[in-house]
Amino acid sequence: MADILRILSTSRDALLANLTAINVTGSNVANVNTPGYSRVRPIFGSISQSGIGIDRSSVGVNIQEIQRIYDKYLEAQIVQQQQEIGYHDMRKSMLDRVESSLNESDGGGINELLSKFWNAWNDLAANPSGSTERDVLLKTSESLAYRFRQQGDDLLDIQQDANTTIADLITETNADLVEFASLNDKIVTIEIDGGNANSLRDTRAQLLKEIGTTLDIQYYETSDGAVNIYLANGNALVQGDIYWQLDAVENVDNSSYYDIVITTSPGEVLNGVITGGKIGALLELRDATLVGYINQLNDLAINVANKVNSQHRLGYDMYNNAGGLFFSEITDARDMQVAAAIAADSQKIAAASTVNGDGGNALAMGTLKDERMYMSLSAITATDFDAGGDNPAARAVLNNRAEAYKATTSNIVLTRGAAPGDWTVTGNGGYAGLAVLSADATTIVLDLDNSGTADITITLTGTWEQDDTLSFSMSADETSSTQSDYFSNLLSRVGQDVLSAGQNADRQEDVMTQLENQRESVSGVSIDEEMMQLMKYQFAYSAAGQLVTTVKEMLDLLIELGR
Repeated sequence: MADILRILSTSRDALLANLTAINVTGSNVANVNTPGYSRVRPIFGSISQSGIGIDRSSVGVNIQEIQRIYDKYLEAQIVQQQQEIGYHDMRKSMLDRVESSLNESDGGGINELLSKFWNAWNDLAANPSGSTERDVLLKTSESLAYRFRQQGDDLLDIQQDANTTIADLITETNADLVEFASLNDKIVTIEIDGGNANSLRDTRAQLLKEIGTTLDIQYYETSDGAVNIYLANGNALVQGDIYWQLDAVENVDNSSYYDIVITTSPGEVLNGVITGGKIGALLELRDATLVGYINQLNDLAINVANKVNSQHRLGYDMYNNAGGLFFSEITDARDMQVAAAIAADSQKIAAASTVNGDGGNALAMGTLKDERMYMSLSAITATDFDAGGDNPAARAVLNNRAEAYKATTSNIVLTRGAAPGDWTVTGNGGYAGLAVLSADATTIVLDLDNSGTADITITLTGTWEQDDTLSFSMSADETSSTQSDYFSNLLSRVGQDVLSAGQNADRQEDVMTQLENQRESVSGVSIDEEMMQLMKYQFAYSAAGQLVTTVKEMLDLLIELGR
């Protein structure tokens, strides 16, 4: 009788084990379209009862484990690839906006307006007293200035949007870190008690990918099942159920743009540490790529304004007055506009080179389009006034090559006064506004047009004394571009960056597709395979049920025999 009851126990175990297997298979089928789901499989194991002889044989079955099918090395590759995807997709998205902003195909772009601007000067040279020609030049100049302002504003807006997005992503990442630490705690607690946390592990793996899309991270799984996350420099973001929050703090030395720090270490800036993911791309775009574009646009705007203003001052307007500013003095493209006096009265355009009303200055203005953007400095000649063998020497550097807008007509000459920082301009080389911005015993800073900008820095060596002089000249750098070519180079640079970003994004997507396909082959759910497993478990369940029926018949027979 006891043996028959043991068979009944075995049947019960078989029914429960196969019912569990059917439920596990059903879970796989139900989650066939769930992103990040890793299929699971039941691991059957035989059980035996204590005893001797035949009693020690395996007489039952149970589910020893619900096994999650995944490849941790493949999962690590996918997390790493998510960082590449986040970086290149964000870079492509932002650069597409830059390309759209600088699009010249619809007309009215800077190159087209520059061409019209210079041609308008040539037209005015042919008829210097013509009101129509003056009005056309004024309108074209205003359109050119507006376009520079608009382009500068657009690039700045993109830069500011990149900065704002960084702060938004930091907020999202902090929420993910909190959830990740909570998942660690739940997984460890469940698994220490012998429970199954496969579903939570899938959720955590998916969350890890999201964090990796945002910034580049390193991670590893500890022996208790928790996953710790670190930045590239070793700063911890998550350790077990403990997390550290990131923060975006304004940097007043960088246009109040955000620096990234950990809240517990506010003095340690992580901008140079985070080089991957969406945030890494935004930092690079904001602080390097876009700065380069903006500087190039600013250089062109300043160069146009400086060249035109310099030439305009040499002419005379219709009132026989010497020309003043044509464009307002600017420090970047967003400030560019026609001088208020010219905008109010086109008769104040100094088209004449003399008071006789000729068009000589307008003609000279039209030739500026062929001048080179950049200037070069000659070597400095140092003169020791008393020939005392003091060996004074110096070297000069142009701080803003594009702002040095014309060649010198003669040498620029500076003479040392009684004090070490006392230097006087004794030869301006054709730069009427040339001034010493600051000076001391080792350095002289020159402002070419009295705009307050440090244009040339001169470093002094040797011994300088009163009445010693230094002189140098400036000439066009023939290896540099004209204004039109310079802007075309900017457009080409942006276009190449956009093309490269698009190609890199597509390439990373292809790599990710391959990795996801590999993951699907390992962890993904195959309906056909699950149906085969379901049929196997169903037959086993039916057989166990049939065994119960057989035991019942045996018991009925024994009871009948006992009557």
